[in-house]
Amino acid sequence: MENQVRVVSTGVIVALALFVADVLLVETGRVEAFDLAVLEWFRSTADINDAWGPPWFEEAAGEITALGSYSVILLFSLIAAGVLAIYRHTLAIVFIGVAISGGAIVSSVLKLLFERARPDVVEHMDTTFTYSFPSGHALISAMTYLTLAAVAIRFINNTLARRYLLGCAVLLTALVGTSRVYLGVHWPSDVFAGWCLGGAWAGASWLIAHYLSLRVSKGGMGADLGESDV
Repeated sequence: MENQVRVVSTGVIVALALFVADVLLVETGRVEAFDLAVLEWFRSTADINDAWGPPWFEEAAGEITALGSYSVILLFSLIAAGVLAIYRHTLAIVFIGVAISGGAIVSSVLKLLFERARPDVVEHMDTTFTYSFPSGHALISAMTYLTLAAVAIRFINNTLARRYLLGCAVLLTALVGTSRVYLGVHWPSDVFAGWCLGGAWAGASWLIAHYLSLRVSKGGMGADLGESDV
């Protein structure tokens, strides 16, 4: 268990370091060429406003990106909370609510802090209302799906099932973030920043859940947050 704690702790530190590095690259303009190259890579060489792939693929990208929207995130969170309520894991419900809502606030504050404009070199294939950095969809999806997975695997004893669940969370996060670049509404560095910060938030949430479960278990309430032998 201590090895897992060290791995997650290291992952949080690395993710935060990468986020800071990304911020420095964005602020100094050193990532502009890379951002533009990746954004254009998803577009037709004949027409930069035409994303590659048939119409059904473009529609699928729009549906996938919705998995990182606040409405879908809220729906999944409520479903997870409902399952936890059935098993009377009240602390786990509160923990998920605090972790996800706190992350959403951080995302909004950072957007207002950096005020980075959306890409204007390609046509947007999705409606946007906020600033670009960091990607809210990438951050919120990483934070939510990884946090939900981190909490869920505390109640699963099968190692293969744990890995599968965590892998699904990572895949969803990757698809949502990539779809934002494909749709032309985010620079790649926006998405990378969202992934880093969301992953760090989820990792920190896992660590907090672990230590809380150790503390409350001394009072006979450990099962409320899940067993500590994740």
